[in-house]
Amino acid sequence: LFHGFFGDAPEDNFLPEEWIASNVKAINKVQLHEKEGVSKVKDEDMYFDDLISKYPKEMLGNCGKYRILVKMLDSAIRLPAQTHPDKPFSKKHFNSTYGKTESWLIVDTRPGAKIYFGFKEGITEEIFNKAIEDSKTDKDAMERLMESREVQIGDVYLVPAKEIHAIGAGCLILEVQEPTDFTIQPEYWCGDYELNEQEMYIGLKKEDAVSCFNLNKAPDTKINPELCYEKEGVKFEKIINEKHTDCFVVNKVSLTGG
Repeated sequence: LFHGFFGDAPEDNFLPEEWIASNVKAINKVQLHEKEGVSKVKDEDMYFDDLISKYPKEMLGNCGKYRILVKMLDSAIRLPAQTHPDKPFSKKHFNSTYGKTESWLIVDTRPGAKIYFGFKEGITEEIFNKAIEDSKTDKDAMERLMESREVQIGDVYLVPAKEIHAIGAGCLILEVQEPTDFTIQPEYWCGDYELNEQEMYIGLKKEDAVSCFNLNKAPDTKINPELCYEKEGVKFEKIINEKHTDCFVVNKVSLTGG
């Protein structure tokens, strides 16, 4: 799906993410360079965070802060079950003022595309920890604990911090989120790639990491866009707004003619 948007080769590969206008450093097992994850200005020897620092008024106006991370995600397989911290957890464990609430807008799909979001009814700490250990030899152990939902182009979901989730195979997603790369993913496999403990728990003790998960039944966070304006070939919709989260907003402008 990706290649239609970015001109990549149509064959599936192991590079499912494009970070767009990012000033966030990635947390990877192997860092290819010191600013991995930070976008580079096209045709310039300058990174996006340096551009903001050098030209804050021109880049940000009067707001003073750049407080989002935007990604395009294209999953050929189910990605690992994971969660992200809220602001208090991030402050305590990472000395960060940001958690990682995020949102998903489904841009394109393959047949059978689905997402996984929230635990099923009745999941306890014991059941959860057993699934973590079972995932060493049973790659579907964690998947069986989560609610699955088939998705269509245009669907929108809010993914609050601390909710377990996973992107299924065949989803091209625009992901807008808080500006961190804090991801706790307590499964031992991503397809045929085995994760190590650093990749699973990002330097936290296991018991601290798993305490970040909300074990309650999955909430319904599918969002219906709010139509604000439509005339003269322009349609304006609010997708994510202050009613849903105080972390970011997402609006959609469609040009329908003219």
